[in-house]
Formats: sequence, structure tokens, C-alpha cells
Amino acid sequence: ANSEYQISVVETELAGMGLETERFSFTDTNDVTSVTQKACDECDVLYIPTDNTAAANTEAIANVVIPAKVPVIAGEEGICAGCGVATLSISYYDLGVATGKMAARILKGEDVSTMPVEYAPNFTKKYNKEICDELGITMGTSHHEPLCRAGEEWQRIYKNYSESNAWNFISNRDGITKFWEDGIKRNKDFEYKIIGITRRFV
Repeated sequence: ANSEYQISVVETELAGMGLETERFSFTDTNDVTSVTQKACDECDVLYIPTDNTAAANTEAIANVVIPAKVPVIAGEEGICAGCGVATLSISYYDLGVATGKMAARILKGEDVSTMPVEYAPNFTKKYNKEICDELGITMGTSHHEPLCRAGEEWQRIYKNYSESNAWNFISNRDGITKFWEDGIKRNKDFEYKIIGITRRFV
């Protein structure tokens, strides 16, 4: 059901952009390779949602998509690490914390029928350098991600760099500078780099 929902959302978004989609499904591990090959033969890019069968067979998928030069956008970071080029992924740790807090509220007597649906609090953009290199894909950063780091990432890990979470270079220069420096260091092995160093001004 979760995979079906993700696919429906992606199909709607892509249709709005004028892009055609086609669904390919495997029933178990035995047909992963053949279904992936058929998808590669008919598509320019593949999207794989969060799916247990796909997660358990990323090597088999990679063995098809990489020679075919077809990039995979993954629904979660585990699949991306095995066969994808990029993902906008939830943190299962953060999701577990949110679930634990909901369970605590229920144990304290809160009526579960009145509790709102909770969602993952953060999403993380990740990409797979090795597969990008093999496919000849150059990953750049946007004007909103100076020096390979984004403000939303800062809000999750600022304590590694500063006591303050202020995303303000005037008041928090040292912390943000260290944050940006680590962004460059973690990308040091990339053969080709497109790195944003400025932001828009208003």
C-alpha cells in the first residue's frame, strides 16, 4: 500500500510536467532482473519506491541499470545506496522517534482515534557518487545549497557546529563556516564539481 501510494503521487506530479510514465512490477526476487531489464528497455529513468523486494535485490537491479545507463531515483536511501543515483529520503530513526512519542501519548491515556496522523519530520536529499560517476552524471548544487550544504540539513545537525541554530552568517559565522567546510570535504573525491557559492539576494 505504501509503494502504491508513492507511485500514484509520482505519476500525478510527472503527468503535470507532461512526462509519460509506465508501471513495471515484480512479484518476487525471481523476476527482478527480467522486469528491470524490460523497464530499462522502455524508459529513460526509473523510479523505485520504498519496497522490501527492491531493497533486498539492489545488486541485481544495479547489474541491469548500470550497463543500460538508466538512472534510478529511489524512494529511500537504502535502495539509493545499492542501485540509485538520488533520493529524497525520510530518516527511519526520526520516524521511529515520532512513533515512540505517539505510543507514549497512547499509554498515558490519549484517545488514539483523535490523534492526528504523524509524518516524518525531515527529508534528506542524498545521491550516490559511485553510480553517478558510472553513468556519467554530474551532480551540482542549487543556489539554495551553498558549498554542498542546505539550510534544512543545518537545522538537524547544527549542534555539531554551534550552540545556536541561527541560519545567519552575520551572527553565526564560525558555526556555519565549519558546516560549509565539511560540505566541501565530504565531496572532495568527486571528479567533476558544480558548487554553488552564492545565494539569491532580495
